Amino acid sequence: LSNGEANKATGSQAKFYSARAFLRSTFNQDGEKIYLEDEANQIAQTVSTNRVVITAGQFSALDIFDDSRYAKDPRTQFMNWGNLTYLAYDYAADSRGYGWGLAGEWYLENWVLRASRMTTPRDPNGLPIDWNIMKHYGDQIEVERGHSISNLPGKVSVLAYRNKMVLARFADATNYVIQNNAQGTQAINNVRTNEQFKTGFGLNAEQAITNDAGVYMRIFKSDGQTETMAFAEADNSISIGAGINGNSWSRSADTLGISLMRNGLSNARQQHLS
Repeated sequence: LSNGEANKATGSQAKFYSARAFLRSTFNQDGEKIYLEDEANQIAQTVSTNRVVITAGQFSALDIFDDSRYAKDPRTQFMNWGNLTYLAYDYAADSRGYGWGLAGEWYLENWVLRASRMTTPRDPNGLPIDWNIMKHYGDQIEVERGHSISNLPGKVSVLAYRNKMVLARFADATNYVIQNNAQGTQAINNVRTNEQFKTGFGLNAEQAITNDAGVYMRIFKSDGQTETMAFAEADNSISIGAGINGNSWSRSADTLGISLMRNGLSNARQQHLS
């Protein structure tokens, strides 16, 4: 989708809904002190480079995982869904992109370890939440390593997820169509009966090349055997691009960016669709 500000649950009438309602605690350990700027979902504060951060409540998995300096926020960077995160990352959320859960982050100098368990929707891409988080859930884990090249910051991170909920397998839906001569029907709905696991993993790398410009790359692959739980209809994705800040033309709030994306479907999904 071309606009990350337009979610799947919009309508012509204004509606009130809860997006975030969480408690966050930071446990500082020994280490260099750094200042965190005031920004979305973060209160300005001084913290240690070695710390543990716990977040509990309602939030988006993307608030915690897969942060990017160049491709993340559709209001100030690329708008396309393929640059909100890895497009093939089927992270646990309702159809608006939020969920309830517990997340932990362990910062140790240049390293960060993150992990969380989040609620799933009752039905794929639905709004109602399945509150049985011990039975149906989305688990994420991410390891990030920051570095500096010629005093310019960069980082590399690896992320993996594992979802468990009632999902249809593409092979089962395809067999249903063949056995029942049921072209044109919603075979997915008729075989959505058993709990399934869905997994995936990806790599994110970014590097500043000047004080005002940098490049990034994301690569991700999901197993592609089951239908989409919450995010996008993609089973593998790659995106590369660059961002340039407007300091050089005296407009620090400006950003110029360019991005190339390639997204694909698994063989099982292709066979079902055909």
